[in-house]
Amino acid sequence: MKFIVDEVHEGLTVGEFLKARGFSGRALRRLKREGKIFLNGEKVFASAKVTSGNIVEVDLSEESKIKPS
Repeated sequence: MKFIVDEVHEGLTVGEFLKARGFSGRALRRLKREGKIFLNGEKVFASAKVTSGNIVEVDLSEESKIKPS
């Protein structure tokens, strides 16, 4: 699942951005643990900052069973 960061969300961390998109804290912890969070195609920690135009991607493959609320 891919998201493009807009100007409104610029400066947030990846974790804050994904929470704003409906991901729970529990889902974020699991995604971090499994290394399934990417910023512009590179694995990142949830503490990485986003800027306008960045692409945040999470791997929601079938085996992860994580879905935004």
